[in-house]
Amino acid sequence: MLASLSLIFIVGLAMGAICQKLKLPRIIGILVTGIVLGPYVLDAVSPAVVVPRMVTLMEKKYGTEKAIPQMIMAGVSCDDIFVIVLFTTFLSIAQGGHANVLDFVNIPVSIVLGIILGAVTGYGLYLFFEMTYARKHCVRNSIKVIIVLGFSFLLVSVEGWLEGKISLSGLLAVVAMACVIKMKSPVFVSKRLLEKEN
Repeated sequence: MLASLSLIFIVGLAMGAICQKLKLPRIIGILVTGIVLGPYVLDAVSPAVVVPRMVTLMEKKYGTEKAIPQMIMAGVSCDDIFVIVLFTTFLSIAQGGHANVLDFVNIPVSIVLGIILGAVTGYGLYLFFEMTYARKHCVRNSIKVIIVLGFSFLLVSVEGWLEGKISLSGLLAVVAMACVIKMKSPVFVSKRLLEKEN
């Protein structure tokens, strides 16, 4: 395991440097290394790595004209949804259960509902922040970050509460909420919120 980690670190840094020389973002080299050297070659994508990097690319305006970072972020979330649904289905089969066709039908439903719920929540938070600002109530950026985090945890929890009733992706809802807040808020506000989160 230590040898694998050292290989990933060294090759990842080397590939990052090569991409930088080719005028490409370093993250491409690091992602390629993780994909090739990871335990599930060409299977493994981590939102914890991809999402922050895509947000950085959006702030630097790389590929935003064609919405490339946004599509990659959505793809990462969709990938996780497919993996979780397929894993639980095949686990049920392995334990003597049976595959439910509705599990596969619920995949696009969970994606759409997650995006809708997240977008509505994000727009609601944006309106709340704007309304408090218009009424001269000062909500500090650190408080805004805590509110956004609270709603992020709530959205992920909603997925668990509705399990077995309505299929919904909490992770995709969080991503949609963050995107709406960023799109609707003035640049200096979203920049300050990002600084507080870091």
